[in-house]
Amino acid sequence: MNKVEKIILWIQSIYSRNLIIFLIILQTLVHVKYSNYPPVGYHQWRQTMGLSVARNFYEEDMNLFLPRVDSREQYTGITGMEFPIVYYCISLTYKIFGVNNITARYVILFFSFISLAFCYFFFKELFRDKFYGLLSSCLLIFSPLFCYYSFLVLPEVPSLSFVFAFLYFLLKWENENKKKYMVLALFSLCLASLIKISALIVFPYLLIRLWKRHNYNFKIIVGIILCLLPVLSWYLYARYLSNYYHNYDFLLSFRLPESFPDTIKALQKVFIQWLPEMYINYAEFVLFVVGVYFLLKKRKEFIELKMFFTWYGLGLTIFMIVMLHMLVVHDYYMVISLPLIIGITTLGGKHYIEYLQLNDRKKLLRYLALIIAILIPVLGSIRALDRLERGVRDLSPEYLNLGKNISKVIPNKNELVIVIDESPSNLFYFAHRKGWHIKEDISLEEFSKFRKYDVRYLISDNRNFDSREEMQQYLKPVYTDDLIRVYEIVK
Repeated sequence: MNKVEKIILWIQSIYSRNLIIFLIILQTLVHVKYSNYPPVGYHQWRQTMGLSVARNFYEEDMNLFLPRVDSREQYTGITGMEFPIVYYCISLTYKIFGVNNITARYVILFFSFISLAFCYFFFKELFRDKFYGLLSSCLLIFSPLFCYYSFLVLPEVPSLSFVFAFLYFLLKWENENKKKYMVLALFSLCLASLIKISALIVFPYLLIRLWKRHNYNFKIIVGIILCLLPVLSWYLYARYLSNYYHNYDFLLSFRLPESFPDTIKALQKVFIQWLPEMYINYAEFVLFVVGVYFLLKKRKEFIELKMFFTWYGLGLTIFMIVMLHMLVVHDYYMVISLPLIIGITTLGGKHYIEYLQLNDRKKLLRYLALIIAILIPVLGSIRALDRLERGVRDLSPEYLNLGKNISKVIPNKNELVIVIDESPSNLFYFAHRKGWHIKEDISLEEFSKFRKYDVRYLISDNRNFDSREEMQQYLKPVYTDDLIRVYEIVK
């Protein structure tokens, strides 16, 4: 018996509960250093937008069905968005600990624990081996995409956790034919889709599983309808909220590519750059390629795996087509691709390990396996967490004290203001203010219209706007530091 077989047998002898505890500890250790970081890094605007929803639940109204943002103009800030249960959970922690950076991150980290546990259980069932369940979850931890977004306030990882739960319970239902597993699967799918509608890409996989079992009975059809009805109802209601309350900060529609060059650019970004660099790291990509090779080579094997890869891949392909324009920048949209990518990578790892067992004397292969095993956690964590490191370095100290400093000149926190910001949420969040969001290139004619509103102050970190001569007649400086300036608007 060689060393590889001994390691596999040892892992197989460990209780699943202990393996999951190990995964939770590992996931926590990777992130604990960044616990008290403010919202920084790539897609900072999306983080502050979600955090503003949580803070407004806490400060204004705990009605789950009326989420509010800071960029609200003269209206209430109520807006349509994904079902805001994640932000509501964060607001509940604020009720206990006050508004802070730590508990918001740990709410998301808790959801990542669920992802890791059900990733383990699903691939353990699919590969029928505890070792490959553990391997898949480790690969997930060190996917830069998962590693980064499992500590940021975005809904993608919470939604992914229930997608993995759905996949596991669906497979358990097929293997054991117990109704409780189908109920749990449909409940998980409903919750995953409410948190992020992209979770519905699993629907083709659900249908093919039912077709394989010839089990389109009345109860299951009713169950599927009951699963989809809350999802459809919520997103129709979200559209209503956006229209009725005049706020469209959250995207609630598709964004097809606008031209053929845009399509090529998006495909290059997704498959050539981000797949090997961000969705999984370069060391994992080696195993991903091996997995693809064996899927194509051994066409009559891996029936269960191929069914999952094919039908999950179909749903993912449809999603990518309708959202391709957004994938050039919004890498977090592809968190939903991880079950497919991690599954193929695990398959590649399985074949590499089996080849090592049959060719124990080939030292080069063993050394390469060792190098890959070392590089996976190193490359994955560095690529992901460097975004946080760079983000906190790039965040000017003025932002961290902005709310307190601005209170000196605008003591009434409920007073609406104008902010000059490329994002709809960053300055609002750090200033702890609400009102109008405008961009630096606003015309003088458009800006002059604000004089009819009861708004007295403008906050800016943009010198391109401040230096425009035609704006000077409307702006009287009342607060200045190295970056942020507050102006009183001259009527």
